[in-house]
Amino acid sequence: MTADQLGHVQRQLDHLAAQTSEYLQAQHDRPSALLAQQQEIKRQMDEHRQYLEEQYRLLRTAEEAVGL
Repeated sequence: MTADQLGHVQRQLDHLAAQTSEYLQAQHDRPSALLAQQQEIKRQMDEHRQYLEEQYRLLRTAEEAVGL
């Protein structure tokens, strides 16, 4: 192999190594991103549940005030 051919092969290997590294990093990051998304959805659901509970308490108080 000539020096040019060796250089070309080395560049291809470097490029492949970079792509592999990016792929592996993406595979590592995916579960973390999903966990963060799941935690945010849970937080929003908890917030919404608290809001609905408060609305229910207000409705019950209003019903009691008018004798229902």
